[in-house]
Amino acid sequence: MSWTRKYLLAVLPAAITVGVWQLAWLAFNVFGCHGDIKHMQHCFAGPINLLPFMEFGLFWMQLASIIAVPVSVLLILFVGARHIGFHNGASES
Repeated sequence: MSWTRKYLLAVLPAAITVGVWQLAWLAFNVFGCHGDIKHMQHCFAGPINLLPFMEFGLFWMQLASIIAVPVSVLLILFVGARHIGFHNGASES
């Protein structure tokens, strides 16, 4: 596997969680999906109800990013260390 793919796989957990969170925030602002648990207003983009996506993106992705971002940072550090070691003569395992 090439080094570019290894770095992309290391960044993937953080990119997915933060990306879904930002997409939910964008949908919250663009489609006007405002309300609370007592005043559930269905929010549609065409035939698709965005309310479950909003809950998933705005709540769960913030919690998941607390774990995924440090994991991605560690993976990038490990891949970078192996990359430097590979260029210094160590064999790739």
